[in-house]
Formats: sequence, C-alpha cells, structure tokens
Amino acid sequence: MQIFDAAVVGTGGIGSAALFHLAKRGLNVIGIDQFPAAHSLGSSHGQTRIIRQAYFEHPSYVPLLRRAYELWAELETQTQQQLFAQTGILEVGPPDGILIQGIEASAEQHDLPIEKLTAKQVQERYPMFQVPSGNRAIFEPTAGMLFVEKCVAAHLQVAEQARAEIRSNQEVIAIEVNENPIRIRTRTDEILTHRCVVCSGAWAQQLLPLPDTIRVVRKHLHWFASDEPDWQAKNNCPTFLYELPEGHFYGFPATNELGVKVAEHTGGEIVGDPSRLSKTPDSTDNERVETFTRQHLHGVTLQRTHHDVCMYTLSEDTHFIVDQHPDNPQIAFAAGMSGHGFKFATVLGEALSQLVLDGKTQWSIDFLKMSRLNA
Repeated sequence: MQIFDAAVVGTGGIGSAALFHLAKRGLNVIGIDQFPAAHSLGSSHGQTRIIRQAYFEHPSYVPLLRRAYELWAELETQTQQQLFAQTGILEVGPPDGILIQGIEASAEQHDLPIEKLTAKQVQERYPMFQVPSGNRAIFEPTAGMLFVEKCVAAHLQVAEQARAEIRSNQEVIAIEVNENPIRIRTRTDEILTHRCVVCSGAWAQQLLPLPDTIRVVRKHLHWFASDEPDWQAKNNCPTFLYELPEGHFYGFPATNELGVKVAEHTGGEIVGDPSRLSKTPDSTDNERVETFTRQHLHGVTLQRTHHDVCMYTLSEDTHFIVDQHPDNPQIAFAAGMSGHGFKFATVLGEALSQLVLDGKTQWSIDFLKMSRLNA
C-alpha cells in the first residue's frame, strides 16, 4: 500500500496553501477534502475577504501578515491571476474602542502606514460613509480584498503542478495519530502517511483534541444593489469595518453586478452539525444588517441581490490555534480561525509545512499554541 510523505486533511483556504508548500519541497503529498475544490459549504467562500496589516486583534499578527502579503503576490505571479485588489480599508469606531486603539498600537509598533481621519475628513473624501458622532476613522492604504474562491483554486493549481495528488469528495472520519505511518480513514478508503496537516475548519473538533470551548457559528453574507458610482471598487471605494455599540460590521465595494457586500462580524447562530448547515436567511440578521446599511452606507439600497452563509470556528479568545498534535509532532494543525483567518492562509500554509517537515517554523506563532487555552 502506498505511503505518502505528507497528507493534508481539508483543502480550503489554509489547507490548499499547506498542500502547495509541502509539494513544492518535492514531497509525495496528497490533499483530501469531503467536498469539491473551492466549494461553498465551509468557511472559504463568498467572493471576497478583507486583508489588512495594522491588525487591531494583536500586534503579534503583523509579521505573519507581512509574509502573507509576499506570498499572495508570489501566487499571483505564478498563476498569472489577480487574487488581491488593494482598495485600502476605512475603519470607524470610538477613539477608546478596541478597533481604533488596536490599529494604532499595531501601526506604531510595526511602523505601518495609516491615516487618521475626522468625521469631516471622511465626509469630504468618502461622502457615502456616515461616521457616528464622537467616532473617528483610520484609513489603511495597503489593505484591500482577496478573491477567496480564486485564491483556493490557485493554491490547488500550483500544488497539482508541483505533483500533489488531490482527492475530493472523500470525507475523513478518523486520523489514527499513534500509528506509524499515520493512518487516515475516510468513508471509503484508508490513506497512510508519514506526516499530516489538518485544516478541517468547522469539522476540526471531530478530528483533533481541541478545547471544549470551541464553537461553530453560522454567519450571513448579504449583497445589496447600488447605482452610485462611489460604491464601485474601480472608483477607489475602500473596504470598510465599523465598531458600533450593537456590533462589528464590515463590507466590500461592488466588484460585479451583485453590488455591495455587507455582513456582521460579531454574533452568529450556533451550528450543531456543520454537515447540515442551513443556507436559509435569518430574519434577525437581515434586520441588523439592513439597519446598519441604512444608517451608515449612503446610496446602498436594501434591494438584496444575493445571500450566502459561511461558518466561523471560534476559539475562546478568538485567536487562532496553530500547533503540533500533543500526541504526535508529525501532525500539525490550524483551527479556531475565528472569522479572521483567511488572509493568513499563505503564511500559515508555509508554517504548517515547516512544522511537520522541520519540527519548527521560522515564524513566531507561539502566541497561537493550544496550551494557552488549557492553562
């Protein structure tokens, strides 16, 4: 029976990147996913994802983001596709809020370019955005959006060009971590491998010894029509993120006929079984997003042109879990991406490949180890 040098379980955003980084080192590797490539049944879909560097969540992410930007650019060159659009991002919140203070802390520590704007300055430059009284704004020029399905497909393309094997529609039901070689059991087959990377998203708890506090939530994505030229990405409309008392909301300029994409980052409905994810709209979420749009996005209608659903896998502190398996260091994993992980897919794929091949990575990821949640 064939024994692979390495296997990747889950070939979405991060898994597809890990598969490529393993394959380009000349290994005999296989990627396994229960769904077709670049599918819309997990967390890596919905046309676009924000990418930014002045990371309000924690300054320790910034070195990873700098490397992520480099690797996204390399992937664009390799595939001759546009995967990233540098639109900038407008971020709005109270001066003492976690958003504005976090951005300023990361920008200061890592010498990142940001522009602090008053509400009046926003009105002059971007009249379609309404800034609440007492709030401030920051514009980050190097931010923008990634075209998510194209990114996943691009990583799988270059992985296959590097001779990786990809098996879609194969659901992994168990990983025998204490066997040598590691045995991966699917519903129809068994795969043997010396090393394994697990990036199974909302299904991670079924395959990894993660903390019981991990939660999977259903998140809604909305597209609204707008005839206003200001909302077009080609007219320099930025992506945006608001911290408001009622929650965090974000969105994207129009890139096609569907219009402006808007969603709430906070909240979400608990998902018991990710394999039975409902795509049905939720009336409460509809109302919250429509209220935000009506109050803050001038010129965007409430004519919904499209709706979709994805999943966040939330860690207790909403930071990622990137680590080696406690029972087998030849297995590395990324989990609990908490709704902000896709932009890191390139660098985390690289780091995970280094963990299973070299036993360490050049990137500072100790702050993402699982042990912090078990302390």
